[in-house]
Amino acid sequence: MNAIDKSDFSTKRLPGGQRFDIWRESIAALFDITPTIRTRMDGFNASLTSYLLNDQIMFSRCETAAQKFERGPLRPANDGLDHYLIQTHLRGGQAVRSGSRQGEAEPGDILIIDLAERHEATTSDFEHLSLVVPRSLLAPFLKRPDSQEGRVLKRGSALADIAAAHLRMIATKANSLSRDEATLMIEPTLALMASALNGDTRNIENGAASIAARLMQRAKAEIERNLHLNDLSITTICGAIGLSRASLYRLFEHHGGVRAYIQERRLRRAAEDLTSLALAHRYIYDIAFNWGFSSEAHFSRAFKARFGLSPKQARDMGRAGLRLNSAIANPTQVGDRDYETWLSQVLPSVS
Repeated sequence: MNAIDKSDFSTKRLPGGQRFDIWRESIAALFDITPTIRTRMDGFNASLTSYLLNDQIMFSRCETAAQKFERGPLRPANDGLDHYLIQTHLRGGQAVRSGSRQGEAEPGDILIIDLAERHEATTSDFEHLSLVVPRSLLAPFLKRPDSQEGRVLKRGSALADIAAAHLRMIATKANSLSRDEATLMIEPTLALMASALNGDTRNIENGAASIAARLMQRAKAEIERNLHLNDLSITTICGAIGLSRASLYRLFEHHGGVRAYIQERRLRRAAEDLTSLALAHRYIYDIAFNWGFSSEAHFSRAFKARFGLSPKQARDMGRAGLRLNSAIANPTQVGDRDYETWLSQVLPSVS
């Protein structure tokens, strides 16, 4: 049998004083972590077993101690990850905060994390299952693809229970899955998760929702191709994809409007450049103009309103964040860290 790829990370063979630091360095592929008053540093351990399904989605089982997980305002720009994490706890839980949204995820609940958004969670000792899904695969089938961060679907509702049961079933079968079987699982898994997140059981492949999803993809692609043009207009976008202004406005209602979406994408692309060491020589105003801003002052105000810090502060933080930790554990002691490479190089991330 041609088995699916597996990554098995564990700190249990490391000296006790190194375990948290090595775990922090590895999980930095997804989150910045810090200990809490409930973290037991003496005897700390972390394990993360991951499976790559058809180079499209990743399934993981994680078990570790209480800690705080964060993705700050610049993390999405810095690491380029644009994925959803769909989680269910087997034991333990976490308190999640995302803007004004707060929630508690407990065993059997479904928690959704949007890696393109700011995220903060404080956990107890826990064991949970995670499905890592690129936005490009799931977003077209969601009613509100950009309003998922921090949602908790409580156990007891039929769709949440079915989704959680599906994740538990994957956990029991992952070791024996062939590549062909994994490929066949992708579509029904995405359909099931989309149904749970949408809160109904309509066929996501058919009808008006599917047409709207395809139109949204075309509109977003047209915007992305022309972000650098400061005269990018609603009329231009409508003409390119064959939509009326009213129809385009309806498509982007949940993004706060077309212009709000364009500004968000420009700010994120500018943030990527500002935090790139390779572009550290470029003037801030040059980066702003390159992404369609015609006023440096307007760019600075919009950037600070979005990320909570100035463009210069973002550049300084990016430089600091790109310094690599030199304390790399011997691979034979931790198993492997292949999942880090899957996240950054294998899973599709362009929506």
